[in-house]
Amino acid sequence: MAATWCKKDFKQGGTVSNFLSRWLVQRRLAHVPKITVDVTRYYYMTFTSPNPDVNVIIKNEADIEVGRACYAVSPLNDRVYLYKVEILDTHRRQGYGTALLLFLAQTYDLPITIIQELYSACSFWRFARGLGSAGIKLTEQLSVSGMACEAERWAHLKPEAKKLQDAIFHRVAAGKQSWSEAKSYGLEV
Repeated sequence: MAATWCKKDFKQGGTVSNFLSRWLVQRRLAHVPKITVDVTRYYYMTFTSPNPDVNVIIKNEADIEVGRACYAVSPLNDRVYLYKVEILDTHRRQGYGTALLLFLAQTYDLPITIIQELYSACSFWRFARGLGSAGIKLTEQLSVSGMACEAERWAHLKPEAKKLQDAIFHRVAAGKQSWSEAKSYGLEV
């Protein structure tokens, strides 16, 4: 039996369109390189305080740096804010940005909110928004000017953020840690 293809089959939400989208996503993901990430956390006066900013160095299988990124998990644990993704010029268009998104999706299982997409990366983010079938859920981007309004969602946690800031100052003042070390730890230390 021959299948007939027409333009209406490719409308968003159609069965054929969904099948082809999932197939294309799986095909592209089959070629995503494996990465490792070196993680550094910073707790001092972050957007998501008392949660830290997480800076990562992205490395390929040969342990060569291919890029860097910075993200944070919302204090409400309902999304990941992705501030920055920088893939080195010599490693662009090889799947490392997608590999980072897969890492975040698998590690946190939360929607990812990009903070101010750069115009130069709009084709990457357009592609990334189609990766829902791979478990990558992207929300609408958040502009830098909208961050203060977004932070109001966890305003009730300001006392915890203040306690964390005081603990960091105390660690430095007591001579227990350098400034760099002190801001790398949360309240649990």
